Amino acid sequence: GYVFNIEAGKQALRNINSLALFSNIEVNPRPDEKNEGGIIVEIKLKELEQKTAELNTEWNIVPGRGGYPTLASLEPGGTVTFEHRNLGGLNRSILGSITTSNFLNPQDDLAFKLEYVHPYLDGVYNPRNRALRVSCFNSRKLSPVFTGGPGADEVPPIWVDRAGVKANITENFTRQSKFTYGLVVEEITTRDERSHVCSNGQRVLPNGGVSEDGPPTTLSGTGIDRVAFLQSNITRDNTKFVNGAIVGQRNVFQVT
Repeated sequence: GYVFNIEAGKQALRNINSLALFSNIEVNPRPDEKNEGGIIVEIKLKELEQKTAELNTEWNIVPGRGGYPTLASLEPGGTVTFEHRNLGGLNRSILGSITTSNFLNPQDDLAFKLEYVHPYLDGVYNPRNRALRVSCFNSRKLSPVFTGGPGADEVPPIWVDRAGVKANITENFTRQSKFTYGLVVEEITTRDERSHVCSNGQRVLPNGGVSEDGPPTTLSGTGIDRVAFLQSNITRDNTKFVNGAIVGQRNVFQVT
């Protein structure tokens, strides 16, 4: 019984797309045979698979004898990802990933991330439209600080391990502008090449030994820091497409 409005239809499609629940959306307007001049709009939806899992493997290839490519190792590395969408029919989801360079013997380089997303925190019809996101993670990266630098002798590398939990709440003011605030708790550990906790930078002695008399690798001086901090950011976005070009302003303010 409403007046047909193409813009209202586009807004409905944007709302459906924002749910991230459907792989295909079709809109089929057709004349209403019972009401002259009326239009019936049918929307056909194809839901994504609720449970998915994916395995990506990789092998390193190096030049072999005669210049032919060969595998550097028979040990496969890669990433396993999984996702469970629309828990309880409320669009909540759990997703995770595990990454390692050796699936046959995953050890210190094993990295993981597990995330839970809870939209409509205050109810489906609440205009605040807040969403909760909780994740736990770990990662390992080579420290860019403890290096020999240009023209200096190489020093043993220092690895930085991070493991922690992050929780934040996002409140959408408009379709593009939002406010996010949350808490991060993590443990930061610095390690040497043998995965031992390393509290100071290292250098190689002339006799081939290793000396740990460099600067401290963490703020505590023990090689292990435990930190907790609050963070928030506000995104104000009024950009739009005009004749294929983006016009408007987008401002992001972040406090940690």
